[in-house]
Formats: sequence, structure tokens, C-alpha cells
Amino acid sequence: MLFIGIVDIICLPVCALIHGYFAITGAVFCSHPTFIYLAGSFGFFFWVIESSGDIILAVNRCVEVISPIWGERLYNGKRAWLWMLPPMIYGLYVLFYTKPILFSGIYFAWFFNPHVGYIDDFGLVSFLQVLAISIVNIATGLIYIYMQFFRISEAIIYIASLMWVTAHGLPSLIYLFMNKTIRNDTFALFGYVPSQQLSVGHFAGAKTGHLSTTTKVAPKTNIANINIH
Repeated sequence: MLFIGIVDIICLPVCALIHGYFAITGAVFCSHPTFIYLAGSFGFFFWVIESSGDIILAVNRCVEVISPIWGERLYNGKRAWLWMLPPMIYGLYVLFYTKPILFSGIYFAWFFNPHVGYIDDFGLVSFLQVLAISIVNIATGLIYIYMQFFRISEAIIYIASLMWVTAHGLPSLIYLFMNKTIRNDTFALFGYVPSQQLSVGHFAGAKTGHLSTTTKVAPKTNIANINIH
């Protein structure tokens, strides 16, 4: 318990004072890379030691309740300090061989991913694709389920039939217009290459014609014909 208490006291400046400073200033990894990296490394280091020590302490209490004799043999005297070696070794391994936790000023917490809270263009496009397809499928399913149990107008029935077709036909259009890779592959199937992807190799192998370039070469001067006056 003394060992755990010492670790808790040492870790408090990181999880309380430094954390509070980062939260007030809205710090992110790009603004204080070295400071956040070191604070996260040691904060995670002390957390691993403290939590591992808690597990050992819990096992110690269970052993003493079940068998006081074995509790005396395993944890009495200096042998208790030997049980602190596994948490220390584990903590050192985490400190030197794993990624630290990094503070995020967006959520005021520590994460392994420094970009948490940010959505890149690829992630946003993928999300919109899935959202559009899911909305159509869910709406179609709900209408068809509703019309099985309740009386509805013919217009809604026609709309449901149209949405069923849309649920199977819309995904291909969404992928074609919102997924650049699929769009380029589709163009390639029909023998069309977008202009931004054309290169010298495309022109060299084009079947429709050949590119020709004219290079002007300066006339050579014959030294023998130069008259020196």
C-alpha cells in the first residue's frame, strides 16, 4: 500500500496539474509536442504501475483471507517488495516500447491517437456514402413493414416500390460520383482515361495519333569558314 501511495502522489501532477493547464490553454499535440509526449509517457507509466500494484494488492488480500499461513509466507517482510518488481518491469516496458497517451484539447482528455476528433476528407466521404445508402435502405424497409400492417394510400405504395428500386440502383451511382477510385476504374473499362491521369506513356501508346515535337537546333558554325581580318 505504501508503494501504491507513493506512485499515486508522483502521478498527481500529471493527471491533475498538467492536465488542467492543457485543458485551460486548449493544448494539442502540435502546440506542445515534447511536453505532451513526456507528460503522456510518464502519466501512462505511473498508471500502469499503480493499476498493476492494485491487482497484486487484491490478490494479497484474497490469499490472506483464504489462508493466513500462505499470506504470511508470500507477502511477509521483504518479500512484499519483491511483488513490486512485476509492476515496475511492466511500467518500464510501457514507457520505452509503447506509444504514450497524448492530450487532446478538443475533448480535454488523453488518447493514443493525436488526431482524435478530426475527420479527414476520406473519412468524411466514406461516411456520407454510407449515410446516403443507409437512409434509403432504412426508409424503404420501414415503409414496407408499415404497409404490411396498416392501410395506406396508393401513392405511398408506389413510392415504396420506387424506393425499392432506388435502394438497389442508388449505391452504384453514389460510388460512381463519390468514390474516385471506382470512378476511374469504370472509365478505364470503357477505354476512357481522365485528363488528369494522362502521362507521356499514354500519349506514346495512343492509337488515335502520335505526338510530334519539333526541336530547333542552332546552326553549327564552321570555324574554317571564318575570315579573320
